[in-house]
Amino acid sequence: MKNRLLLLFQFLVLLNTIPAFSQETEKEVPLVVILNELQEKFDIHFNYASELVDAIRISKPDGGMDLSQAISFLERSTNLKFEFISDRVVVIRSISQMICGYIKDKDSNEPLVFATIQIGTAGTITNEEGYFQLKISGSSNNMVIRHFGYESKVVAQQLLQENPCG
Repeated sequence: MKNRLLLLFQFLVLLNTIPAFSQETEKEVPLVVILNELQEKFDIHFNYASELVDAIRISKPDGGMDLSQAISFLERSTNLKFEFISDRVVVIRSISQMICGYIKDKDSNEPLVFATIQIGTAGTITNEEGYFQLKISGSSNNMVIRHFGYESKVVAQQLLQENPCG
């Protein structure tokens, strides 16, 4: 083969809709930095497992947002659940979700049978139609797709579309 074939993705994915990318070129910062700033600004405390948030990088919320708006922004941006357990304490939890879709050859549009799909520590393989389903928690990991004879492909989770699995 002259060139290795690339994977074409036709995803039906139950996840957040493709986020609209801002025309601003604001850099993403670690979620931990944003949480620390919000703690100081609103005199609250976030309680979370560090492995849940350490790898997440997002753009900062608008400085003019109140606490409720900032929490909503963080939930949309991270796919994590922020739950007030008192007036001043917020617990951050992962949200389990089902991701599903079809993996097909870019050129022939044929399904890639038994391709490996991995997100974080969760993984599965495609069936005879190139279809897969995978239950995941959290949002900080990219999807890695591997198949014998093809180059591995990494897809950022925020590029996946929300559609029901079925």
